[in-house]
Amino acid sequence: MGSLLLGWYKLKNYDENHQWYKLLDTIRLLRNDVVHQGKSVNEPEIRTLWRKVGFEDSVSSIDLMMQVLNHAIENCWSPPSELLLRSLYEWGLTQLNPAS
Repeated sequence: MGSLLLGWYKLKNYDENHQWYKLLDTIRLLRNDVVHQGKSVNEPEIRTLWRKVGFEDSVSSIDLMMQVLNHAIENCWSPPSELLLRSLYEWGLTQLNPAS
C-alpha cells in the first residue's frame, strides 16, 4: 500500500478495521486489477464495493464516488500563501529582466 494512503489513514486515525480503510483498500485492489490485468468493471460491481464494507449504496454510483473524493479532501490541506505557479511566473520574469 502506498505511503500517501497510509499517511492519510494515520491523519484520520483509521485502523484496518475502520469502514473507510476497508472501502479504500477494496477500491485500490479493484483498481489494480483493472490497470494491471485489464479487468473490466461494470456499474453493479462498483456499487458492490460500498455494500461489501457496510456503506449505504442507495444513491447513484457517481454520488458514491463523489462521497469518497469529498471525504478524502475535506480539511486535509490549505493552499500555501505563495502558489507554485505564481512563484514560477515571478522567477521567470526576473530571469527575463535581471536588471530590475
